[in-house]
Amino acid sequence: GYADIFIGDPQASGGDDSDYAGYASLWYGPVEGTVSGQSGDIRIVGDEIGSRTGWRVAARPRDAQNNAILLVGTWPIFGTSVLYQFTPDGY
Repeated sequence: GYADIFIGDPQASGGDDSDYAGYASLWYGPVEGTVSGQSGDIRIVGDEIGSRTGWRVAARPRDAQNNAILLVGTWPIFGTSVLYQFTPDGY
């Protein structure tokens, strides 16, 4: 198979100009050339000012059913994290 790319950008602005709402993006491989966080195959955008979605991101390898577990965290001051489970068809 091809490698996927998963990144977080906690300092980005959200869809409605929310400062530091942040986001996390996933690209399914193969990935070639230059990519932008705005162009991910799946994009999770923070909806609160200062939430800094994407502060921490982590991934667990695919299992026997071809599922990957991706963790997307927010700024620690909010005390919350979000768990998304992505499959080849989305999440």
